[in-house]
Amino acid sequence: MIGLLLVIEPTTVDEPLSDDGWILAMQEELNQFQRNDVWDLVPKPQQKNIIETKWVFRNKLNEQVARLEAIRLLLPYAVNHGIILYRMDLKSTFLNGVISEEVFFKQPPGFEDLKYPNHVYKLKKSLYGLK
Repeated sequence: MIGLLLVIEPTTVDEPLSDDGWILAMQEELNQFQRNDVWDLVPKPQQKNIIETKWVFRNKLNEQVARLEAIRLLLPYAVNHGIILYRMDLKSTFLNGVISEEVFFKQPPGFEDLKYPNHVYKLKKSLYGLK
C-alpha cells in the first residue's frame, strides 16, 4: 500500500505545498530559472496580458524512456563513428534563445516574493512550449 501512496500525483497546488518533497522539487525548478537567468521580477505593467503560471506535478515512474530498439540502433552507430554518448535528465523547460517579445508571468502559487507580491516575471529566454 505504501508504494501506491508514493505515486499519487497532486491535483491541486495546495497538496504539494504541504509536502516537503514536493516543495523541494518546486524550489529546485525555480532555482534553475534563476541560475539560467530566464526571467526578471518586475512591477506589473499596465495594459499587458499576464500569463498564469501552473505547476504540473508528475512522478517519474520509469527512467527507461528510450525504446530498446532505438538503443540497439544507436549504440553500434555511435561506436562505428566514434561518438561519445551521454545520458541526461532534463529538469527545466527553458531554452537558451533570447526572445524579443514582451512576455509576463504571474509568480508561481506558493512561491510569491514576500517583498514584491504584486510583481510579475518578465521572460528573458524562451520556454519550451511557449506560443
